[in-house]
Amino acid sequence: MKKVIFLSLIAIFISMSCSSTKRNQTKDKDKTQKEKTHYTLSKGTKWVMISFNGKEPKEAGFIEKIPYVVIDKEAGSIGGNSGCNAFNGPVKIDGPSVKVGLLAATKAYCMNVPEQEFFNFLNDINSYKIEKDTLQLLKDGKVLMEFIADKQQN
Repeated sequence: MKKVIFLSLIAIFISMSCSSTKRNQTKDKDKTQKEKTHYTLSKGTKWVMISFNGKEPKEAGFIEKIPYVVIDKEAGSIGGNSGCNAFNGPVKIDGPSVKVGLLAATKAYCMNVPEQEFFNFLNDINSYKIEKDTLQLLKDGKVLMEFIADKQQN
């Protein structure tokens, strides 16, 4: 009888050990797949600002809200939040070239937010670059704004 109980306990421990290993392997696989995600302007990715004219967003004046953009190459649209107001409009993307069209925005009053400069930068950009999870919006090769993919959203 003692042998049966002993063998049963060993079987239970082995089973639990294998189950734990499988869970850890699944977590590692999920983490690796997220790290290998290839971001594009075609998947509705939310891009959250990390740099504005070489400064961190809060240092640049985006105190209340951090701006973000969502660009859909196939639909030819751009939208998001300027750190104050929601906006949207057309965008044309051809290879690395980008041209933002006339943007519509809500009209909330936000004090000391460099919103107009944000919109000016969007109108000025003429190319983009994506490296890993970072989107750079450029004018003549100079980075005007940088964004990081919102991994919680994807």
